[in-house]
Order: sequence, then C-alpha cells, then structure tokens
Amino acid sequence: MKAWFLRGMASVALMPMAMAHAGGDRVVNGAFVTDLSGWSANAPSGVSFDAADGAPLAGSAHLVAPAATTVFLSQCVAFTPAGPIDFFGSSLALAASGAPSAVLRYTEYDNATCNGSVLGAFNAAVVGTESGSGGTTWTRWGLQNAPLSASTRSVLIGIYAIASQPGDALDILWDHIQFGPSGTLPVELESFTIE
Repeated sequence: MKAWFLRGMASVALMPMAMAHAGGDRVVNGAFVTDLSGWSANAPSGVSFDAADGAPLAGSAHLVAPAATTVFLSQCVAFTPAGPIDFFGSSLALAASGAPSAVLRYTEYDNATCNGSVLGAFNAAVVGTESGSGGTTWTRWGLQNAPLSASTRSVLIGIYAIASQPGDALDILWDHIQFGPSGTLPVELESFTIE
C-alpha cells in the first residue's frame, strides 16, 4: 500500500493523492511543462525550451550566457501584498567556466505593469536541493516569509544566467518557479511503501 505525506510534517495520510493544487502560486507556467509561454526573454538566441530535463518533472527553461553577457527570462505578476511572500525556483548548471552566476530575483514595482518606480529587488538564496528527471540533483533557491512594500502593485519574476567577465560562460536550466503569499504555495508530496 502506498502512503503520502507532506515534506517536513510528522503526520501521515494513508490516501493515495499525488497531486498538489495551484494554491496561491501567481507564476504562469513556472513548471515549463510544454514551452516557455508566459515568459519574456531579453536575448531570444540564448533561451530555449528543454523538453527532456526538469525538476521535479521534465520540461525546463534553458539559458546560455556566453562571456560578458546576461541572459534572462522574466514575467510580470500583478500583485498587491496582504502579507509576506514565498518565492522559489530550481536550477541545474550544465556547464560553467569562470565565475558565472545563476540568479533568481523578484523586483517590486508601484504599478500593475512592472514599469513604474522600483520599490526593491531581491535575490533568492540557496535553500537546498530538489530531485530532477533522470536522477539529476537541482539546486533549490528561495525566500520564505519575505516582506513586500505595502505600495507594491506588481512583481517582476526573473531567472538569470550571468557571465559578466571575459572567459565566463554559463549553460543552465531553470524550473519549478513559484511566487505567492506565504504558506499558500503547493507542497511537494513524497511517497513511501508500507509492507
């Protein structure tokens, strides 16, 4: 019999339910299931969809930044805060040279279209790992219970590959991007077998 439990919780439910609903996640196509729809690229030649790799499931955004360039995908989310937020994403570096950077960032704006005054910009920190397709181990980035300015009306979500110096390069996958009110994002379910 298979049982499911919430990561980090001691209680066990014996119901075989593997799905997690969208909850409070405001990101459109943050799982990159079939394409990059909902996202805008600053350098379309450096961005592509990867159908084979992902975390936790296949499908991800592939960013390639050659020397002295920054490549990113972004998405504007209209959002008025009612409290703190949670923000997560996963990355997998396929190749890197020099001192490149992978960055998961949100930028707060005072209007609903991400083009007014910038109220703040925040980079996520490494918070752990996540299993990916094909047995890969992805880096999990996040900010949990982070405050937003009360004047925030939109947030620009960005996933970056940065190779800022000559000789730097970064070939990276991004997946599982989530943003929403604290405590409302879908919880990953893990399974185990009872014999």
